[in-house]
Amino acid sequence: MTPFAARIAAAALAVFSPTGHVNTDEFAAAVESVTKDTDWAALLVTIAAKESAGLDRLRAGECLAWECDPRRVRGELHHAAWGLFQAHQNKNNAAVWGSTDLLVQVTEANRALVSGFWTCAQGIPRGSAHSIRVQLAINGYAGKRCDDFEWPGLKARLAMWRSIRGRL
Repeated sequence: MTPFAARIAAAALAVFSPTGHVNTDEFAAAVESVTKDTDWAALLVTIAAKESAGLDRLRAGECLAWECDPRRVRGELHHAAWGLFQAHQNKNNAAVWGSTDLLVQVTEANRALVSGFWTCAQGIPRGSAHSIRVQLAINGYAGKRCDDFEWPGLKARLAMWRSIRGRL
């Protein structure tokens, strides 16, 4: 394991559920395989922690009745969100949605966060967008207004991101 992956694993261990979490070494290796950027690695750890507490059963698609954005369709319970990052199915992830593979989930979350960033960065000068890229990525990922920097979920995610970033 590289020193960077070891720091990612330690940061994940600090914010994931104390019991039942994914193997943090495997999670760290998956994160390191999609980014070498400290800010972005901290963002991936943050989103996994906030969306699923890093629980292995959620990675495996084993959601309890109230988890994973449950919906009733003709009386039958369906879960709209998938995996550690609680992604919703769309045309961009349809081929992998529902996979229990940790690398697939991290790769898809990375793709969605990058997409969220670029969606929200439209019309913002490149240097300015880069300085607030984490906020833009979170807003885009969450489906929030790109210019809304006051919603409580963003503030909580940024506080955790700063803490994790300090560990990396």
